[in-house]
Amino acid sequence: MARWLKYVDRFVSHLITEIPIMMHIRLWPIPVVLLTMILYSQATWAAKTYVVEAKEIPLRSGPGTQTRTLTMLPPGSSVEILKGSEWTRVRYVSPEGETKDGWVFTRALGPRPPEETFTKELQNENAALNERLAQLEKEKTELQQKESRLSEQFAKLADDHEKLKTGSTNYLALRDEYEATKTNLASAQENIE
Repeated sequence: MARWLKYVDRFVSHLITEIPIMMHIRLWPIPVVLLTMILYSQATWAAKTYVVEAKEIPLRSGPGTQTRTLTMLPPGSSVEILKGSEWTRVRYVSPEGETKDGWVFTRALGPRPPEETFTKELQNENAALNERLAQLEKEKTELQQKESRLSEQFAKLADDHEKLKTGSTNYLALRDEYEATKTNLASAQENIE
């Protein structure tokens, strides 16, 4: 990245010293756009790769086997390439979330995880999905049972409602009949007296 910045700095210096002020005002977006493109592309240079060795490999503090081991990288670990040749500088994020930068032997890296690791990840994902499926099936059964109970309760309430409607209709008819009979009785008692 430092090499690119030197070129950009040289380009901007050239623009400032060599081009007249009026041209300079119209061309100022060019170095800004170039600098933005270079910096953005720098961020995307880091490539993801995997440890393809069957055993753990050491993440070292520098290139070479004489440097201190920072940690051991398990097979299939995902790393981000920062710089590479015979030894590759990588960034490793542990399962606990701890980030470490270090060096690994380039032959131990590859574009895909080893088949065993990939298979194990897929099996773990499959097991998790099966567990979730079983949980959802259990919830579905519980909800179906609850729906059945609620449907039975609703049917009973609907039946009770119909009985109440029928009973209230009969009640109104009986009340009217009672009132009429009461009035007739009162009239008959007056006539007898």
